[in-house]
Amino acid sequence: MIKKAAIATLFLIFCFSISLVSAGVVINEVMPKPTSTYEEWVELYNNDSSNVTLLNWVIGDTADNDTFSINISAHGFALILDDNLNCSSFNIANESCVEIPNIGNSLSDTDALYLYNNTPVLISNFSWATAQTNLSWQFYNNSWLNCTPTPGTVNNCTSSTSNPPANTTDDITIELEWNEDDIVNGEEFEITVNVENLESGEDYDIIVQILNEDDDIISETYGDHGEDEDNWETSKNYVLEVFSGGGDKDDDIKLRIDSDYSDFEGDATIIGKVRETGGSVKDEFEDDIEVLESEDNSDSDSDSSSSSSSSTSSRTSSTSSNRTSASSDIITLGAGTANSKKTSQNNNSTIYKSKNEYIKEYAPYAFGGLCIFLIALLLLDRTKGI
Repeated sequence: MIKKAAIATLFLIFCFSISLVSAGVVINEVMPKPTSTYEEWVELYNNDSSNVTLLNWVIGDTADNDTFSINISAHGFALILDDNLNCSSFNIANESCVEIPNIGNSLSDTDALYLYNNTPVLISNFSWATAQTNLSWQFYNNSWLNCTPTPGTVNNCTSSTSNPPANTTDDITIELEWNEDDIVNGEEFEITVNVENLESGEDYDIIVQILNEDDDIISETYGDHGEDEDNWETSKNYVLEVFSGGGDKDDDIKLRIDSDYSDFEGDATIIGKVRETGGSVKDEFEDDIEVLESEDNSDSDSDSSSSSSSSTSSRTSSTSSNRTSASSDIITLGAGTANSKKTSQNNNSTIYKSKNEYIKEYAPYAFGGLCIFLIALLLLDRTKGI
């Protein structure tokens, strides 16, 4: 009977041990709002006493996700960096650091972070309602606190480091100017950048970007400032060394609306930042801007208005169908693309289940199997007695 009891115990352990797989890897620190845009990072920690390899795991926020592979030593750390950062800049082994484009859909002031294995099963998650510039969220003394960053090392949120650092960069300022009639979708336009109080002997980078109401960057910037080559790139990148020397400076940055947003018109947000080349942001400008309809779209609308009512009805039906389809796009975990989108708020499809949910779902089956197994043992014992 002791042997049978031991077998039953092992069976129970087997049924529930799968929920504990990879439980040692957790999200340990998150930098959601660095001083410079698109320089976010996430730190993982391995609680286990042995090295682990995370192959084709998935990390994502509320809007998007990325696939990655990484090694973490026993009781060690790993870093997942936005690809505007370099692993070589951090004090961590190369095999424990990976660079990916835009963690999630770029972390926001109010956001959540999810870590899945390659099944995918949710392993760890963390959400926040606020984010202070240049402070990270750290799991410290069984609580999440906003503290001075400690990437790749033990978290430290003592009272001396839990407050925002003093601001010492108020003297440098940036202002943007533009002609409202020039901001036309489908055409190139210039934004004048005025900066004041630059320090002598320093070089400064500039970033100017236009965002829609969903905070998507919808503009492109002429990359090689002052060159004749056609080198347009997304406005998430800085134009390097626009200004040199001290004092007050001004220059024009050439922009256009990205072709992926060729139908966009109306209210948007314009943001400008100045930083020391490769360094921290010194000042930031933000204001409303109106993007005018492109001339091509205007001509198309005019042609549409002169069409027959039946044709208009057909086009309206088609447009409605397309919008419905777009709003029901579902994320594919592990796709790892920067442009894939999460399920809309109205879509009830399940994207992931936590370990607790899996236990709740499969525990009745495991219990039923255990009961059948024990009954079979009792019947076998009774048959031998007869």
